[in-house]
Amino acid sequence: MLRYLIEKKLLYSMLTLFLAVKFTVFEYYFLVEELSARYDFISYLRLQFPIFTVYKLSLLLITVSVVYVMDLRKGVIYLTGINLLNSLLIGSFSFYIRAFHKLPSFTSLLSIPDLLTVRTSVLFMFELKYLLLFIDILFFIWIAFKIPTSVSYRKKWDLFVLYLLVGLSIVLFIPYRLVSYANDLGDPAYHFYHSDPLMAIQNHSHVTYGIKMIYDGLSHRNRIELTEDERGEIAAWFEKRNNLLEVKARRDESRDTPKNVILIQVESLESQLIGKSVAGRQIMPFMNHLVSESLYFPNIYEQVMEGNSSDTEFLVNTALYPSENGVTFYQFAQRYFDHSLANILKDYGYHSVVAHGDRKSFWNRNNVYPGLGYDEFWGIEDYDSDDLIESSSVIGLGLSDKSFFTQSAEKMKEFDTPYLLSLITLTTHSPFKLPEEDLVEEFPEIDDRAVRAYVESFSYFDRCIASFFDTLGESDLLEDTIVVIFGDHQGINKYYTPSDEWKNGLRIPLIIYDGGTSIGTSEIAGGQIDIMPTLLDLLDIDISREPLVGKSLLSLEHGYVFSNGTLINDGVSDELITLEVEGLEISKKLLKSLTPYEEN
Repeated sequence: MLRYLIEKKLLYSMLTLFLAVKFTVFEYYFLVEELSARYDFISYLRLQFPIFTVYKLSLLLITVSVVYVMDLRKGVIYLTGINLLNSLLIGSFSFYIRAFHKLPSFTSLLSIPDLLTVRTSVLFMFELKYLLLFIDILFFIWIAFKIPTSVSYRKKWDLFVLYLLVGLSIVLFIPYRLVSYANDLGDPAYHFYHSDPLMAIQNHSHVTYGIKMIYDGLSHRNRIELTEDERGEIAAWFEKRNNLLEVKARRDESRDTPKNVILIQVESLESQLIGKSVAGRQIMPFMNHLVSESLYFPNIYEQVMEGNSSDTEFLVNTALYPSENGVTFYQFAQRYFDHSLANILKDYGYHSVVAHGDRKSFWNRNNVYPGLGYDEFWGIEDYDSDDLIESSSVIGLGLSDKSFFTQSAEKMKEFDTPYLLSLITLTTHSPFKLPEEDLVEEFPEIDDRAVRAYVESFSYFDRCIASFFDTLGESDLLEDTIVVIFGDHQGINKYYTPSDEWKNGLRIPLIIYDGGTSIGTSEIAGGQIDIMPTLLDLLDIDISREPLVGKSLLSLEHGYVFSNGTLINDGVSDELITLEVEGLEISKKLLKSLTPYEEN
């Protein structure tokens, strides 16, 4: 058969046809189906034909045209490489869509080394169907090496030029015509380069999306200069929002000294774990006790984008939304945040420290924290992690929570007051695997292995934070101190599909411990963007003069939050809802107009 195809000059045509069918089928099943369930395969083909089908075939025609001026074996090897690259592209996009429900952006590529660090979590999303992307490549390789060296192949420059010119003409004409049509109608829905990921794949394929993504990333200027009109628009938005919320200064004249602040960002902590028991045993008995002595908000919704945990840090430290496209800690690194939590508290004499049990460069934190106003950054380089076997001081991504809390408590004894300390935990990161010696409580009653591992990892965390609080109490470090504990994003519900018993609805807990001064549970809906204003309000700092898109939850009767593309309304007015939606654009403008270090 192979010899027949070679003799009849049909080998390239058959391989090209195979690639066209493969990429059409796999583009649907790996990308389109992950993004939307509204199309079956036949319906998708009908939407494609004829304009988008012709466009994508023309792209392939341009790509394969070069083989007609190659030796036969080299041409097949070239097609094998194209096959491999495209399969990798589809596979990586599919993984990304499953994790973030969107296509990646250029700055997402900058975080690939960090994603490889958590490759165990990524591998948990692997399915056998991904092998289908690569099986046929072995067949291509077999064909390449089965071609007899004695076979002569006359290079066809005329076909190369013809296919290249025809392909280029179509690839250039169709977008131009559709963009013109969209502009004439004034309807962006007809736009060829659509921002919606599903439309992007349907219109111009995952390949040109990738090319456009890189081009836009390299040519895009992150910083913009706000016009006077835009500055007026921003000021008017804050004034109107603050008036509607009746934002006022809350000052306690009797407070002689400001309180210390400890933020604890807990990896993968979901609200459902608070107060939950399995077979009569509490998963987190200490946290349950702490909640009974704290101000507790169970309905805080995660608002992270592609940056995951780093986005939570951004939300909590700036009260701004993270970038919708790309990783904010990469996209807006080395910017100065005048109104960040640390910079605001600096005006009140606070010394600020942020601590994370991994390398300082992880998710580009070393380039972001200075602009957020932190005076010190403790990474794993600043902790003792030598005795790994006996103490299991390093688990998963980095320093174990037990070692992290123990060493941090010791370092805190050297602090002058007042201080802001932000602690970011790691051990409860997916896939939630603990060494046997660190399992403090097992839950064999849970059948789902992933859920069981998740629960057991938080039983471990509960023991660690209980010990941390004991140490702080013994060292009088809890006096005049507010401890704020919150989850960074969902855990078992983020990358897994647990049973209904373990559904969480995007909620993460917010616990504010103030030595028992403020106690109670507020069912009000809020977001991670509201944590910083709520804390500042509790510290009696006037938030009405700060450009914080987030809001304090302390004085609200009804809540609202924008989470995961959905607006959650807890009974507020339409006017406030409109302002919340407008707040997304206000946040974007504030974010893009930040001053780089060298200009500060």
